[in-house]
Amino acid sequence: MLRISFVVSLVLSGSLAQFSPALTVDSCTKSNLKLTLNDAAQDGIIYIQGQGAACKQLTSTGSNTHEFNFVACGIAWESSFKIIVQKKQLYQTGDDKQIPIMCLADLTDISLSGDTNNLDKDDDLGQNLTVKPTAFMKLYSNGVDVTGGDVKLTDILTLTMELDAEYLEDFDIKAKYCTASTIPIVENSCATDTELFPEYSKPAQGFLSATFGAFRTTDLNGGSVPMTFTCSLQVCLGSCSAVSRI
Repeated sequence: MLRISFVVSLVLSGSLAQFSPALTVDSCTKSNLKLTLNDAAQDGIIYIQGQGAACKQLTSTGSNTHEFNFVACGIAWESSFKIIVQKKQLYQTGDDKQIPIMCLADLTDISLSGDTNNLDKDDDLGQNLTVKPTAFMKLYSNGVDVTGGDVKLTDILTLTMELDAEYLEDFDIKAKYCTASTIPIVENSCATDTELFPEYSKPAQGFLSATFGAFRTTDLNGGSVPMTFTCSLQVCLGSCSAVSRI
């Protein structure tokens, strides 16, 4: 008997879409993480590993922003944690992304400068924003911002320096060195001549203030004398310690 058998081979062809989401950390504070996720899966998930359902969110295609609250997620400031980007909700594969993240505080000094233009009667203000975190300087005369104006030498001025609002909860500042043009007014966090310029007061965290009589460098000719106020600020994580004179 002759038996003839047929073997049929089926070849399946096709391609699997590559899963390559891209994650960028946009901002990180003591209490909040904000990131942008591109090219994730529709109805996939992103979560902080080991921190429960409060730290899990759905993903979608395109570019999307995700925010995680560190208090709800039990993440401590300056601790390492892992973000997982998963293509499918119910199971993990080797294509899923596991990204270690640590949020660090930058406590390097902030440099600020403000320009004034002192005539026989008036004063001018400048403002400069810095980074990590940002702060600004202002000068007031009788409660009025004198940016671009003039003040009399007999006027009482108030110089303020303040962190931008988003940094006030986590950071504080201390004036280390300040000058008014060529005149040193603060050295080693203490006023050099309290008759000229007083110690800074701190009405609130991240806010410094000093009220003083207008002054300028000596000019035998009189007239307008430009003045530039410049400060180097120490940045503290939390409240800065009080300054004590030796």
